[in-house]
Amino acid sequence: MSNTKYYCVGFSWGNNSESQLPRFIKDGIWEDDNDGKNVGKINNVAIGSRLAAKTAYTRKVNGKTVSVLEVHNIGTVVNNPKDGRSLKVEWEKDFVKYKLDGKGAYRSTISEVHKTDNLKDIFGLN
Repeated sequence: MSNTKYYCVGFSWGNNSESQLPRFIKDGIWEDDNDGKNVGKINNVAIGSRLAAKTAYTRKVNGKTVSVLEVHNIGTVVNNPKDGRSLKVEWEKDFVKYKLDGKGAYRSTISEVHKTDNLKDIFGLN
């Protein structure tokens, strides 16, 4: 799995959780909501890193609460302007979103993915 780093990133902003993903894909970017909490993390994202644009939530399955990770797109970081807020991203074309039960732990705006089984499930790594 080389030296590539992998991240789950959010894309909804504001009180009504407005999705920014269509704009991100159109503009070839990813941006934080500018609350300043993730400046260090964002500045440290290397070119070539892979991002999974995600939502995370829980739902009931057979009476049990299950965490869910819904992957809406995957992209590759092509530039990091080191502004602590944004990344230039080449998003996959014609991406078909999918849900992963039991993987919804990535609730932060940006979270690095380390576990091998999660890398396989989210990013399709062998």
